[in-house]
This record gives sequence, C-alpha cells and structure tokens, in this order.
Amino acid sequence: MWPEGMEVHRRECDWVLGACMLVRRNALEEAGLFDPDIFMYAEEMELCYRIKAHGWKVIFEPDAKIIHFGGASWNEKKYSQAFLIMVGLLFFFKKHSSKLVCLIVMMFYAIGSLLRLGIWGFHYLLTKKRDNILLEIRTNLKILKYLANKSRPFSEQK
Repeated sequence: MWPEGMEVHRRECDWVLGACMLVRRNALEEAGLFDPDIFMYAEEMELCYRIKAHGWKVIFEPDAKIIHFGGASWNEKKYSQAFLIMVGLLFFFKKHSSKLVCLIVMMFYAIGSLLRLGIWGFHYLLTKKRDNILLEIRTNLKILKYLANKSRPFSEQK
C-alpha cells in the first residue's frame, strides 16, 4: 500500500480521512458531530479540527486496514469532485479563520481555476476525446461562478 522504502509509523496528525475513523464518544460529546453544513469532502477535516481544539489528539494508525472505494459517493457527470472539495474547504476557512484568510483562499482558487481553464481549453483543441476535458472545463467554470457569488462582503453572507 505504501511506496517501497517509505517509513510509515503511528503519529499524531491534524486530520484523518473519515472513511476509516474511530472516535471516542467523549471526544464527540465535547466537540460535536459532523457539521451538517458541509455536504461532502472536508467534513472530517473540520471535525478533527474541533476535536483537537477540545484537547483531544488525532492519531494516524498505518496498521489499520480497510478497503475504501474513493469517489464512489460521487457519480455526478456535470462537474467533478473538485467543486465540492473547494466548497467544503471554503466553509472550513470561513468558519475557523479570518475574513482575510478566506479572501486569500478564494483568490488562489480563482487563479487556479483560471489557469486550469486555459490548460484544459488548450488540451480541448488538441484532442478528439473530449468528455473528461469538458467535465473539467465545466467544473472550473462552476468554481469561478461560485467564487464570484461568494466574493460579496462577508457581512451579507450567511
């Protein structure tokens, strides 16, 4: 599972994937459950953040074994998972960071999406297999549209 020669050991970390997460009941009673405002992709990061804020440790255990079919919950054909990952991360930063940090994160997402649009657009012109390319173009356009709506002053937002 791990690249050959890579030393993997049990250690404290900031967050672990929710696909295989064991949490003490007391930790959840103190920190709360998953935030229902995060639909998918970032909810475990936000929960681990709150757990650590309440003094608990988050531990990565490499000897735990599961089979996880990543992406099986997402079968949307209009845009890729990248959109929901961004929405979850923006929610996290809005909830736990300053307005300035949120604006900086949004700016980097916008710049990244513009660059990806250029790259995917160029790739679209050079190939005949375009289904995946159109998916990526739609995703980045959706990200930019979302960011444009979220760029109004934070006081006007929920």
